[in-house]
Amino acid sequence: MNTKEEIINLYYERKMTNKSISTKLNVSLPYITKIIKTDNRYQNEKLRRKNESAIKQKRRNIECIKRKRNVLRNERINGIMELQHMQDVIELSGRHTINNRAFKKWNTRIYQYYDRTKEFRVKQELKSKTSYAVPKRIKWK
Repeated sequence: MNTKEEIINLYYERKMTNKSISTKLNVSLPYITKIIKTDNRYQNEKLRRKNESAIKQKRRNIECIKRKRNVLRNERINGIMELQHMQDVIELSGRHTINNRAFKKWNTRIYQYYDRTKEFRVKQELKSKTSYAVPKRIKWK
């Protein structure tokens, strides 16, 4: 197989680029381009590669947009969490005691809501396990 046939085979059959063919065969780029352009499949191949490149670029753009959105979303979530943490620190450290509603907010699992009396009460199974300082009933209007 001579050089021209090998160039055509590598470009059209193996789908290699001009530069990779140039380094493989140790031939100049203008010579490879000249040989490829003389073949009658050149226009179709050029169009196919152009379309393939456009599809790849669209995928890269979509992935880039997704990454940016995830970064922004994570920054927003981290900001919200930081604000919530600061609010909780203020609530808990500002006084030596906290009000019943704040205590209930921090200990939601031990309370059960009673609709008839519109209050939260410590669950029956936890009454014996809770401290005397834990509010047993919290009015909620």
